[in-house]
Amino acid sequence: MARRRFDPLTAFGIPFQGGGIIRPAAGPEVWVNTEAEAFGTGATPDRPFETVAEAFTHIAAVGESNGVLYVQGDIREEATAPLGVYGWRIQGAVGGRPRHSTSGGVAVAGNGVNWREPASGATTGGALLTLLEQGWEVQDILFVPKSDGTALRLSRRESASIPDASHAVIRGCKFIGAATATCLGIEDDGGCHHVLVELCEFNTLDSGIVNTSATIANPLRWMVRNNIFMNNDEHIDMPFTESVVLANVFDEATTNVETDGGAGGNFVIDNYFQEDQASITNGNGYAGHANDVWRNFSQNTAAVTVGTVTS
Repeated sequence: MARRRFDPLTAFGIPFQGGGIIRPAAGPEVWVNTEAEAFGTGATPDRPFETVAEAFTHIAAVGESNGVLYVQGDIREEATAPLGVYGWRIQGAVGGRPRHSTSGGVAVAGNGVNWREPASGATTGGALLTLLEQGWEVQDILFVPKSDGTALRLSRRESASIPDASHAVIRGCKFIGAATATCLGIEDDGGCHHVLVELCEFNTLDSGIVNTSATIANPLRWMVRNNIFMNNDEHIDMPFTESVVLANVFDEATTNVETDGGAGGNFVIDNYFQEDQASITNGNGYAGHANDVWRNFSQNTAAVTVGTVTS
């Protein structure tokens, strides 16, 4: 008798829909596609909402958590995720690593998701996407913030209007600015905790990942792993506590990795820094806490141990 092959999707009741996306077994689905031929209620791919703002209004009205918002096209807006719902995933509808645009920056229709500033009426210092509640995920999207703005803002004030965007997951996204732009990739505004950033690219930004306010706390127990940081003025500037910066690639920048300012206890390990070992010192674009652990690769040695940077 032939042994029956174990199928985890069937065993756990997860329907496979093709296209590289495994949809959740439970939870609502909402669709946005700026390039659709017709728009509708957002309940199906062929009748999507035209804007993320419409989708957020719908999600807030329904009030269900743990859903998936599929986005596609050339998104031109600043949007704030609704209050009172948690655990939503904003998923680029084209999975993998699509070519979002041409080398000249022109969006490729139907191939990936571009999210950039509104054609008019952009807010000074505004964010393309602001998260306010816990457990949201953002995946497979190209963000291009305006010259004085932010791509993705995680806010925390422990108030009714700005509760806490902690426990966020940002995966497989690109954060691309202009070489002279004063713009931010991921902004921690207030001190969020337990945030995962992985498999992302940060390029030509003023700051890749940066804390702009520790009003509530210093950022705690972040995991920043397997990302690429290139051509930014500063890559990571976060007063981390008990966080991990692991296996990232950094070219040489004015500020490379600075984790001082929090309570420390961080692990900055197995990263590649495009500098000689002797240059990886406190005050030369690196600043750690006294009780951090730093163990990394440098440009001129194959040894893992580069040295501990302490404040």
